[in-house]
Amino acid sequence: DWMDAVLSLKTSSAMAGAAALSQLAAELQDYLAKRPPAPVRWPMADCLESLMARLRHLARETAHQLRLFLHRLSGSLHLA
Repeated sequence: DWMDAVLSLKTSSAMAGAAALSQLAAELQDYLAKRPPAPVRWPMADCLESLMARLRHLARETAHQLRLFLHRLSGSLHLA
């Protein structure tokens, strides 16, 4: 469900240094925790599109930053 996905995203993004993505996941975790228990906890339909757009944007930015890091790392390995 959403809570499992959010916890996984929060943890893995924090471990990768993606602070903004981890923070958004933490905010979503708080939002979901305040909702009544249900078999599947979905965010409200009116905020789902906005939420997914923010998650996609931060995920793209995180991937870009990780690619830059790896590129710099591989460049420094060739110099050594």
